Order: sequence, then C-alpha cells, then structure tokens
Amino acid sequence: MKLPFKRFLYAVSILLMACVCYRIFFALQHNSKIKTEFRLSSSFTGGTDHYQANTPMEELGDSDFHFPGLNVAAASSVRAFRLRSDLHYYDTPNRFSKPSLTLKAGTVCVMDGYSLGQGPYSCPTYTRGWRYTTPLLPLHSERYYIPLSELERLYSDYYWDAYWSCWRTGKGQFSQMNLLEAIKNSPSNREVLACDTYLYGMGYYLSPDLLLPLWDGWDTLLSMAILSIGISLFLSRRHTRRINDQTKPKER
Repeated sequence: MKLPFKRFLYAVSILLMACVCYRIFFALQHNSKIKTEFRLSSSFTGGTDHYQANTPMEELGDSDFHFPGLNVAAASSVRAFRLRSDLHYYDTPNRFSKPSLTLKAGTVCVMDGYSLGQGPYSCPTYTRGWRYTTPLLPLHSERYYIPLSELERLYSDYYWDAYWSCWRTGKGQFSQMNLLEAIKNSPSNREVLACDTYLYGMGYYLSPDLLLPLWDGWDTLLSMAILSIGISLFLSRRHTRRINDQTKPKER
C-alpha cells in the first residue's frame, strides 16, 4: 500500500471518528435541552394523568386517549394508501411475542380521518420505540402496541407515493414543489410524534421517543468502517515489514 493512499485512509478514519463523536455529542445536547425545558404540569386531564401514574397502556379505557384542543390531518390529498410492507400489532411491547394482528402488504388503508391517539397518530408508551394505537382499519377501535420503526416506514412510503402521484399528475398541493425538496421537508416525523409533542408542550409527559439514542445503526456502521480501515492499515504494515525483512541483506 503506497504512502499517499495510507495517508488518505488515515484522514478518512479520523473524519469518521469525528462524525461518530459529533453524533454522540449532538444527541447528548439535544436530550439535555429536551429534559431541561420540560415543565411538568400541576393539572392533568383525561388522557394524560395515567402517564404520571405509570398505568399500563392495555388497562386504559377510551376516555384516557382523549386529547382535547388538537386536530390532526394527513398532509397529502392522497387518502387511500396501499401498504408496501406488513404492519404488526402486538399485545405487549415485545418483538419476540407473536403479533396479535398483521396488516399484510397490499392492504388498502386510509391515512386521514383519525384523531390524536388513533391510527397513524399513535400514543407514546413507557418503552422507547413502541407506540400504542388502533389499527389502520375502519371501525376497529381495539388498541395494540406497534413498533415506532414500522410507523416511520409507513409514513415514508405513504409520502413517497403521495409526492410521486402529485408530481406525475400535476394535481394536489405538492404538484408545484420540487420532489426532492418535498421529501426532504416531509412532515412524516412530526406526525408520527404528534401526540408526544402535544403531551410535552402541555407539560403532561416527556416521551422517550422525543429523545435521541446515543448510539444507533449509523454509529455502528461508521465504527465498522473505522475498524475495517484500521485492520487494512495494520495488515499493510505487517506485509511491508515482511517484505523489508526478506529484502534486507543477511549479515555474515
């Protein structure tokens, strides 16, 4: 391995380590700000006091999921949506348990017409990464746990379809927008955590899903890249030493 290329790899590894450190620092700063600015309300209403009592979500009634003063609506004119992947609903926040309900890919769902705490506008739970909501089915009021990652994927697929449809047909509120800019500014994340933001702003509950993880898949990927570069440089150095030893004149 030539010296200029080695220097390049050293520079890349330092840059990657800086990225990992920055991501961790940013998450720490964000979480600290979120926690510091949260002010617990002294008065609670229906649909909020159970968070302070840590009442299990499955023991709550419909009145506990009434969030007054906030209406939500899907941001796209495309109401019907065909699922691209399965949605799994559970009785407990545990991926190793068997799903109680599965909406198969290809199922046609309607994304609007729900109030906060229903359908795509899920409630936060006490476990990070798990939501509590009703399925995306008409007249289905029973509530289940669903992984946050599946709802995020649902919104991502939904808005992609909405933007592409408006871009192709020239109809809808996104028809005059640049497609990439529209996707970049997608409100999907805001809608996934709409209930969390509401509870936080009212001083009722600090959802664990509003906090950033200190380590995620991107950090793991960057660390693996750094490790691979380190191993490559180490093996290259050993190989260079071996060649030097073989070419070095033997002493008599």
